[in-house]
Amino acid sequence: MAVATVNIAARTNEPFHAEFLIREDGVAMDLDGLDLRMHVRPAAADGRKVLDLRTGNGMLVVLTGDPARNLALSIPLDVLRTVPAGTYVHDLKVWGGRVIWQGSFTFVAGVTR
Repeated sequence: MAVATVNIAARTNEPFHAEFLIREDGVAMDLDGLDLRMHVRPAAADGRKVLDLRTGNGMLVVLTGDPARNLALSIPLDVLRTVPAGTYVHDLKVWGGRVIWQGSFTFVAGVTR
């Protein structure tokens, strides 16, 4: 499976929630039971993690029973408030396996906070 590019933008003054459909060969991937992780960093080679999202901490949620989407990305407001505005890089990986997607993650400073 080729690595897709997914660019995401979130505001730092409101919770973020988005749902995705990840396909393999045109068919929705079965993500149930997988340890999915997404690190957000200033650059790929940078050791600092701005965010550490994973199925284990509830910020990546595998959705079942809906053919239109199979993964939710949810970042609570208290977490977003700690992220400096800017554009970072991220990828979504099956831990111990392959990268599903990569791209940019832009955080826009909210005015009303």
